[in-house]
Amino acid sequence: MCGLAGYINQDSFCDDSLLKSMLAKIVHRGPDVTDTYYHAEKKVALGHNRLSIIDTSDSANQPMQIQQVVMVFNGEIYNFQELKQQYLQDESFSTHSDTEVLMLLYIKFGLEKTLTLIRGMFAFAIYDKNIGKVYIARDHVGKKPLYYFQDKDGLFFASEIRAFKPLKKDLFEINEEVFNNALYYRASSEMSPYKGVKMLESGHYLTVNLSKFSVDKQQYFEFNDLVDKQKYLAHCRMSKKEIEDKLDDLLTQSIKRRLIADVTVASINSGGVDSSLISAIAYKLGHLKMLHVDVEEYSELKYAQLLANHLNEELLVLKVTKEDLDKNIDEIIESYEFPLVHPNSYGISEVSRLAHENEITVLLGGEGADELFAGYGYQRKYYISQKILQLIPSVFKKLFKSTRFIFNDLADQKAYQRSFYCEQRSTVINNFNTSHEKYAFLSNKIERNTQAYLLNELNEYLQPLLLRADKMAMRYSIEMRSPFLDLEIIEFALNLPLKYKLSMTKGKKIVKSIARRYLPKAITNRKKAGFAFPFIEKCLVDSHVSNDRNYILYSKEQLKNSNK
Repeated sequence: MCGLAGYINQDSFCDDSLLKSMLAKIVHRGPDVTDTYYHAEKKVALGHNRLSIIDTSDSANQPMQIQQVVMVFNGEIYNFQELKQQYLQDESFSTHSDTEVLMLLYIKFGLEKTLTLIRGMFAFAIYDKNIGKVYIARDHVGKKPLYYFQDKDGLFFASEIRAFKPLKKDLFEINEEVFNNALYYRASSEMSPYKGVKMLESGHYLTVNLSKFSVDKQQYFEFNDLVDKQKYLAHCRMSKKEIEDKLDDLLTQSIKRRLIADVTVASINSGGVDSSLISAIAYKLGHLKMLHVDVEEYSELKYAQLLANHLNEELLVLKVTKEDLDKNIDEIIESYEFPLVHPNSYGISEVSRLAHENEITVLLGGEGADELFAGYGYQRKYYISQKILQLIPSVFKKLFKSTRFIFNDLADQKAYQRSFYCEQRSTVINNFNTSHEKYAFLSNKIERNTQAYLLNELNEYLQPLLLRADKMAMRYSIEMRSPFLDLEIIEFALNLPLKYKLSMTKGKKIVKSIARRYLPKAITNRKKAGFAFPFIEKCLVDSHVSNDRNYILYSKEQLKNSNK
């Protein structure tokens, strides 16, 4: 929806030109309106670039002030209309925006309860003059980025790292540990590639106490919180049709909420099951254009066109070649602001460009389905390994675990090179153990281990994918919405018996079952293809590692040079 930037000075007064320079670096996130707020006495500066989506009038511009509270907000609160009806009927409103609803909820209930009520994607900063505090929060799942750093001058924050360049501070030394983690796992617990800058973790907020200038970080949500024994057992008692109907209804309601906008909304139609299902349900709720990027050497256009014909809906197509990727790879890395763990980020960028050229502001995508419902091959390998370990004699178990075919150890499951030094190994194992404890009520060891493994995916593998969706879309001022990542669907998935997710031969079983209600068989029965892209020779840094890892090695140099 937008881009935000700000700072809380410890000693000096606010600098109008400095904040405007920060906002100028991220104007692509919100090209419609740029505005700022200053409170020189308290040394608080808040800035906002607006991408107008809900209530496009000037009255909904930010920074927004109500009573003694000022806020800048990036994202969408999808249930704002329900919250308005349920909790704010006695309030007078000057806009039709979710921003105003969010602010009034905070004024009425405070931060903690507000965060439990809202459902959406967001990063926001609230300056409450009454109590002399600034709160900086990020959404439950990690859809909207928020970076920050603190030094002797104060606390600085922004939607993208590039906003810190005008500060002329020594922030951009490469964090080697992040790149090692990315090479090993394609993810990192720290999502900023620079030593001087941090990314606020999903489900967390900062509290800045202005009177003593203290900065504290609190966690208000973690995915583990959603695992519920009673809900799991209730799903065990339901029939297959009841389970399918429930997910169908949840997904339909999620998409319906994400269609709320005062601008044009369209969907990505990659030709795969996830985006096709989103497109088909969205079409059922109202006519919706579909967008497709046709990649040279990896074309999936026939499947995208098949769905378009099936729905009798328009399909906008953009052809992309290897040469296009070669020309734009450096800009993609600079925009991503993270090791390029997924070269197909360029595809998201190009479909966003196609949307922008056709005056579309919001796109629906299929992110999250594979992580929640076991759509990846390596997840099925882990499940198979658990099955085999149960069958083979103990004397052979050590030998089996050491093979490269299937790994039992979670930390090795996604390893590409066992000798690579990686600090995150212990973190990954600890996270897995914590997730494992949440499923302690399951007596079946295979089910318990695999469910814990899938739960861990949300903290690891999903995070760079969400960063990709945001950064690549926002390059062209496009908001990406992800219906599968509604909190109710996540909770449903984490309490869904394993038999509905995967088997020895299939993954994402329940999603495909629902897809059969909406899609041609040629799409639901096809093998998972991902969003493949050709390899660019200039990215070959080390011939001893696989091509996708070479993109990570190449991106290290690009990120190092982009901030000199």
